Amino acid sequence: MRRLKTLLGALMLLIAGTASAQMPAGEYLDGGNSKVAAILAHGQGLTPDGNVVGPLRRSLHRELAIHTLSLRSLCAGCYAVTRRR
Repeated sequence: MRRLKTLLGALMLLIAGTASAQMPAGEYLDGGNSKVAAILAHGQGLTPDGNVVGPLRRSLHRELAIHTLSLRSLCAGCYAVTRRR
């Protein structure tokens, strides 16, 4: 039983050691001293600065001086739309 626990423990360490995560792409505008923030979500496969989210995010920042964050939606089989400005 002790050998089995040792083997399972070693296996878990091996698996946990090979796992990795990566931060999704995103767009952030700093609101300075503002204590208010907005996190914007959009459809799968679109960029964080797309045709709807980008102008809305910039407008919120400009008009209300708040922090804004938009993260790229990740999904299997989705294709990102080419980033346009």
